[in-house]
Amino acid sequence: MKKKILHIGISKTLGGIETYLLNLMKSINQEEFQMEFLVFYNENPDFLKVIKEQGGIIHRLTSRTENYFQNRKELKAFFKLNSDYTVIHNHIINLTYPWPIFYAPKNSKVILHSHIAKLPSNKRILFFHNFYKKRMLNRADILLACSNLAGEFMFEKERFQLITNAIDFEQYEFKNDIREKYRKEMGLNNEIVLGHIGRFEEQKNHIFLVEMFKQLVDSSELNYHLLLVGEGSLEHKIKEKAEEVDLSGKITFLGVRRDVQELLNVFDLFLLPSLYEGLPFVIVEAQVNGLKCIVSDQVSNESDFNKNISFLPINRGFEEWVKGIEVNAYNNTPRVNDLLNTEYDLRQMIKSIEMIYKN
Repeated sequence: MKKKILHIGISKTLGGIETYLLNLMKSINQEEFQMEFLVFYNENPDFLKVIKEQGGIIHRLTSRTENYFQNRKELKAFFKLNSDYTVIHNHIINLTYPWPIFYAPKNSKVILHSHIAKLPSNKRILFFHNFYKKRMLNRADILLACSNLAGEFMFEKERFQLITNAIDFEQYEFKNDIREKYRKEMGLNNEIVLGHIGRFEEQKNHIFLVEMFKQLVDSSELNYHLLLVGEGSLEHKIKEKAEEVDLSGKITFLGVRRDVQELLNVFDLFLLPSLYEGLPFVIVEAQVNGLKCIVSDQVSNESDFNKNISFLPINRGFEEWVKGIEVNAYNNTPRVNDLLNTEYDLRQMIKSIEMIYKN
């Protein structure tokens, strides 16, 4: 009989948690594990369709932001009808939503899986995070984290196990024929292409990125182009900012893409000026592709696997970023993947998570 695993904590837009689950669905032994997902929205984003196509079962309940008390009522009823989960795997970016933990069947093992290393400066989130923290940690049977920084932040002195944001290396290794094909289709010939992949939310710091890029373009004789991949609540605001600073011809907004592994080949440099991160998937993907990366000093230095990352401050203006980009603009180093057989190899991660689910 299959072990039933319920995943909670999936947003409407494709981010780190959703990418982790897509990779998990693709590779886990589905003869042994039935993967199910509890979501709190009616939309049907592409990644959720893929999960369903791969055998995942989707359960939908009312969102707590839509109706808080209805959400709690439906959660209680859901777990009363579905009390046979072996594991309830909660993917968390804070500890403000305790009810799936508190209502979970007593015979189910509860996992708390930290995917982030800092909270936003929101007083309400901070208050409820600290209010529920002890009780949620007491109920959890297993603590996981995508990085040591994410685990130490979320769980403090509690013991946790590291489960990395691993990927299928073969998909992300550099391919020059794909690079040439895509650059030709996009009309990118002699440009130095800077790339960023991430949701248009405050955490990803797109305003900094656009303003820094403006200074770079104005001060350099080189021909740069910026590709932005993703969607989010701030997308319209960032597009307006690009027009305001007269960069609309220098920045391309690509939206959500299913071909991120191909797009990485187009980039010459990868940029990530985030305000905070756990250990983002995209950093793993970029390094497997052999890309030089310039990232915020708020990103964990655990993410530098092959010395291809420069960590720069985001609170001292743009000069260091502009200089860092110009220094790395022409990089003739062969783009190779030297992470094979490490914990960032998807095959290794799957072995670890299956062992956790079995035991």
